[in-house]
Amino acid sequence: MSKPERQRPALSHRLRPRPRPTVRLALRAAIGALALALLGGGSPDLGARLDPAALGPPVILPDGTGLPPGSGSARRGESIYREHCAACHGLDGSSGTNDALVGGRDTLATSRPVKTVGSYWPYATTLFDYVRRAMPYPAPGLLSDDEVYAVSAWILALNGIVDQDAVLDAKRLAGVRMPNRDGFRRVDDRHPSPAPARAATGAEPAHVVGVDHLAIRVSDMQRSGEFYAKLFGPAAKKPPQPIVAHPTSVPSPHYWVHMGASYLAISLASPENGPPGFDHPCFNFGGISPGEMARKLAPLNREYERLASYEIATDFWARDPAGNLLQIDADPEGYWERLDALAHAVPAEELDAIHGPAVFQTIRIAHVALEAKDLEASADYYRELLADPDADGRARAFRAGPARVTLETGSSEAYFAVEVVGFERKAVAKTLRALGIEGVVERFEENVVELQDPDGIKLQIRGPIGRPDGAAVSVRIPIPMRAGGMNGEND
Repeated sequence: MSKPERQRPALSHRLRPRPRPTVRLALRAAIGALALALLGGGSPDLGARLDPAALGPPVILPDGTGLPPGSGSARRGESIYREHCAACHGLDGSSGTNDALVGGRDTLATSRPVKTVGSYWPYATTLFDYVRRAMPYPAPGLLSDDEVYAVSAWILALNGIVDQDAVLDAKRLAGVRMPNRDGFRRVDDRHPSPAPARAATGAEPAHVVGVDHLAIRVSDMQRSGEFYAKLFGPAAKKPPQPIVAHPTSVPSPHYWVHMGASYLAISLASPENGPPGFDHPCFNFGGISPGEMARKLAPLNREYERLASYEIATDFWARDPAGNLLQIDADPEGYWERLDALAHAVPAEELDAIHGPAVFQTIRIAHVALEAKDLEASADYYRELLADPDADGRARAFRAGPARVTLETGSSEAYFAVEVVGFERKAVAKTLRALGIEGVVERFEENVVELQDPDGIKLQIRGPIGRPDGAAVSVRIPIPMRAGGMNGEND
């Protein structure tokens, strides 16, 4: 749809009145007197002399020039942050009503970058400068230099950039290296440099956007639907009629529970589709065409034929060496559209839980752990599939956009993790028990809360890696294997 044309304001046809001669003469006299005073070295004596202190504190440069004496610890900064900052930015730095200060790592190259102090800012000294000049709202300048050092240290600690016991002064703050230090390119307007080739073509390199969804099977749709909707998403949806989880499964009822930048797809376990457990994870890729994705997957696919009747050209299916079924989606735009409104879905009004607020506010599915019978073979597979540049030959953990995939061997259970907004351990445990959820256990040494869903699926609520005060939910699901390995798809 074309944009509506902007309406130009109608031009006024009224002429400006000409100044009267007496006014013109007065203006000329004033200008002449001012010029004489300036040329004669005198002062026009207009207004008051500027006090340099009225300009505020000096600007602090990226290298630390201008930083004042003093110091502050992250431990002290935590209490200052709670008193002056948490009301707007949240206790964890990401759950407030104003801009997030924490999180967003590995999102800048995606279609939905999250720009925070930890993910985007190239210099830690800028944090001190901004806090001292503009914060806390609505009383900027309230904090002393020592307090600004302390609260800067705490914000950096929340992002996992400095230790929670760190003490910062001018030298130490200037020495902090931010994760995105090398993410900016200096541009000299006097000698413009050619833009990168991909900027001219609009192309972007192939990359994993994240976990689109995770599909699981449960024994009782109503019971499990209410459980997950109550915890993570009261606005649960469902398709108007049963659908297949993947092209070779039989139709089943479904619930879709929105989880921030991902969603959980719940279907009914059956002899045909398999017992309760994982059905499949879906990874979304950007910067790659369907044809390129088909060529990429050709040498990786394991005994899974794409049905000719399956019409979604950007969807691909593969099995890893352990038989785990994977859905690969090469449609990043469709990914976000599905999250905004799951196509053809209707509210699951039969779930009582949708009438009340969810216990947790989710951010995304941030971790999928899969069974690996042959660790070396599975590691080679995911290293090639996800193209994680930081994964070496010994790796069993791989990045998938802002999420990660790990491989579990032996008696370890497969599980997935959902990143949620920050929590207090005791309050979470008390709320879960009040809801009648069984198996709630507080792990004091790890600062986590564990519980079980109706099928015995274990959930672990804890702070995510790199964020001391956030929260993540790890859902541990035993994966029963049947002939032909795991199955899944089409959620």
